[in-house]
Amino acid sequence: MIRRLFFHQNRLLAQIFFWLVLAAVVELGSAVVFGLLIDHIADLNRLRFYAMCAGFIVLHFIAQYGRERIMEKAKRQTRVTLLEGAIQAYLAESNITFHQTELNAYLNKLSTQMDTLMDQYMTPLLKAMGLAVNFVFGCVYFFTLSPLILCFLLAGSIVMVGFNALFQTKLKASQQAVLDQQSQWLARVQTMYHNFSVIKNYDLEKREQNTLRKTIHAGADAIYANHLLLARLDAINFEIGYVLFFGQVFLCGLLLRSGAAAGLAVSAMQVSNTITNPVINFSTIRNRLVSNAPILASFLALRDRAVSSSIPSEDPNSIPVQIDKLVIQGKTILHDIDFTFRAHEKVMIVGPSGCGKTTLFNVIKGDIALDPPLPDFHAYCSIVEQDAPLFPDSVADNICLDTPRDENRLAEVLDLVGLSHLDPNQRLRLDHDVLSGGERQRIQLARALYQRRPWLLLDEAFSALDTQTTAAIERVFVECSELAMVSICHKPVAANMALYDAIVFMERGTIQRVQRKED
Repeated sequence: MIRRLFFHQNRLLAQIFFWLVLAAVVELGSAVVFGLLIDHIADLNRLRFYAMCAGFIVLHFIAQYGRERIMEKAKRQTRVTLLEGAIQAYLAESNITFHQTELNAYLNKLSTQMDTLMDQYMTPLLKAMGLAVNFVFGCVYFFTLSPLILCFLLAGSIVMVGFNALFQTKLKASQQAVLDQQSQWLARVQTMYHNFSVIKNYDLEKREQNTLRKTIHAGADAIYANHLLLARLDAINFEIGYVLFFGQVFLCGLLLRSGAAAGLAVSAMQVSNTITNPVINFSTIRNRLVSNAPILASFLALRDRAVSSSIPSEDPNSIPVQIDKLVIQGKTILHDIDFTFRAHEKVMIVGPSGCGKTTLFNVIKGDIALDPPLPDFHAYCSIVEQDAPLFPDSVADNICLDTPRDENRLAEVLDLVGLSHLDPNQRLRLDHDVLSGGERQRIQLARALYQRRPWLLLDEAFSALDTQTTAAIERVFVECSELAMVSICHKPVAANMALYDAIVFMERGTIQRVQRKED
């Protein structure tokens, strides 16, 4: 797991082990120095002992600070890497796949679960790595001093690790229950937010409060059960640790009786902490690592997900759509479709609700894959859909996006869509309440004009506009001779239909007829 976690971060991993080893050596040295001071307590008035202690304190500070600093750096880098991997995986999804997951699931993953991972996994993991290094150095020390003490401590370690291994499955299930409850809590809060006006209008406060109370109690119970299980195991681990502590005291006493110097016995007691502390704490830490492993596994799966980097083809002269049968979730949505959308042509697709217009639109723009696939032309295509989300940036930024800003061109397109009254530098809020639905839709239409891409896909792009405004703006697009345009429309403006090269009439998932301009 460590190898996957620090994937492509070998330098950082090497720095971590360097500081952990240095801290372990200094910790071992402190026990030796303490033993020497005990054996030479009569000579403590000599200057060299004060100098040695001062030098050791400085070295100890450097080692401890360096270890803590590299651990914080590791947590920061891990947070950045996992979040960037998750974002990259999400952005690689198709529009349809992305929206199949609820918003609260993304919020939970990118906020709550990440914080939990840092606190309950990364911090214990780095601590466990430090304890493991201390354990190795302590074992080497006791192997040269007293193999009997080493065998006793190792036997206790095996017993403790074996006991805790029995609870791995239960710990994972307990943590998964916590994650599920957190997700449900976010979903309920989101539901309350979106339906707040309904709650107030119909006096549903009491019902909503009861629903939220049940969710709160369920979440609190899951967390309580998880923490109680960990606390129970912690208590047992500490009792085993005390057995090891008293056992090593007895064995160190045997060292003294065998003629060992008092300083050596004291050093042995100090060094024994590098074994007993890891043994006591490791099982406790391991329980937390096992408990939170599902969170890490989900982030690693996102990071490791193969992101297919599609290479856009050149601007296609045509987009042939051939569908014998398109089945989604066991239901036939489209069938017997054979139509070619050509460059510079204007095509309107009409039909009753549920006839498959939007599904065909999703096929054309590539959200639903066909076999063989359609040309990938998204780099040459502007898309305007019925929903009109905008970025919390300025009006100009929402129109220009990454295209260089041209003030004259910007003013021109704002005028063409009837938004010349807006300040291009006006910043929009996340909730977009500063604009009406029609204004938001016209900003997206202005974006399509400004980008000047050769293909334009419109899905109910004029639904929030009145008939007169729709007729005027639609004519701007239709009369652009170099533009290929596909428009899904439920209620078309009759006067503009004659401007299209083809009107495609759909019904029950297929094309019933095509009316050409020349007909």
